[in-house]
Amino acid sequence: MKNLLIYISQNKKFDEENAKYIKIQIENSLHYWDRDDIMLCTNFPYEHMGVKSTVILDDMHSDLSCCVIKVNVIVYLLELGILKDTAWFHDTEAWQVASLDVELEKNIGLTDYGWSKKWNGGSMFVKPESLEMLRMWKRAIHKHRTDDERALMKLTETNVDDINSHIQRMNITYNVGKRRVDENMARADKPVKVFHFHPYRENLLEKFYHRLPQNLKELMYENDPYNRS
Repeated sequence: MKNLLIYISQNKKFDEENAKYIKIQIENSLHYWDRDDIMLCTNFPYEHMGVKSTVILDDMHSDLSCCVIKVNVIVYLLELGILKDTAWFHDTEAWQVASLDVELEKNIGLTDYGWSKKWNGGSMFVKPESLEMLRMWKRAIHKHRTDDERALMKLTETNVDDINSHIQRMNITYNVGKRRVDENMARADKPVKVFHFHPYRENLLEKFYHRLPQNLKELMYENDPYNRS
């Protein structure tokens, strides 16, 4: 399985926030993954701790939403055969905190929000066989001129072309976000695998601090712009 991160920028560089996140992501990922299984896709060259980005086309960008980019890029990677394995895609602010023990029975695995049945696209598992379903998702995004999650809900609510047979609803353990944390922790299989939050916004690092493994705490505080310890 590949650990897939995606960042496309019209400025051809990470913004200040994501420049911090991507270093933490790579260093944290090296606790759980072989270096060769960490796959970073950007539209500019980048390297950190021996992880080099796969440079892809600029036209993966979308004016609809930054969240749409991941669907564009994953379709591109599968169409060109660049991605040949099952992959765990996650946003740059979705942090792995335990080894993943995924049993993916369908072509794509997503969580909802736990407290809401709306799909959450920030952490998902995709097989190479998911290409047709992802193409359908991409078409719906552009047809409805909306973001990835709303487009997918439109497809699944009416089961367009039997799309639901391709999607596995994953336990919230793979995507515990900042809202209703205690409620979602009660739903989550233990140990929790992924916490999804921006550490340097809204005092969220303090909110999640006691739930994080020591190595990730140290990485986040070392890269903290406020130099907290």
